Amino acid sequence: MIRGLWGIPYASLLYLVIYWLGDLTLNEYQIIAIIFYSLVLLDIVYNYIKWKKDEKEI
Repeated sequence: MIRGLWGIPYASLLYLVIYWLGDLTLNEYQIIAIIFYSLVLLDIVYNYIKWKKDEKEI
């Protein structure tokens, strides 16, 4: 779960770099942000489910 939480600042930093260096429209920036944060959220959910499964086996 910690790895997923570490993804938030990295996704934010990468988004800011793309924002500063890129020449995209507002809709494209919003789509990129949604993709980044969806990936981080999916990683957190995956790790939580895996953790719960491991706890049940013990």
